[in-house]
Amino acid sequence: VPLGQAAEGAESRVIAPVAVKIGGITSEVTYAGMAPGWVGLYQVNARVPANAPSGNSVPVVLSVTNPDGTVVSSNTVTIAIQRAQ
Repeated sequence: VPLGQAAEGAESRVIAPVAVKIGGITSEVTYAGMAPGWVGLYQVNARVPANAPSGNSVPVVLSVTNPDGTVVSSNTVTIAIQRAQ
């Protein structure tokens, strides 16, 4: 995507491997790339694993593997997960 231009779709996916752990469990990443219609905004979509812990403060960490093999992880954030009844 040219500098200063909005992303338009799936062609704006990132190349580097992206991983998400929710409650320490590896999640399926369904999309990682520029947010369509926005300039300079990236988004990561991940599914909550069925075996992820429930609670009000479940930790979430995003990691990206650089081309040289180093892994860079985000700060830990939390989400609330409630099991369907």
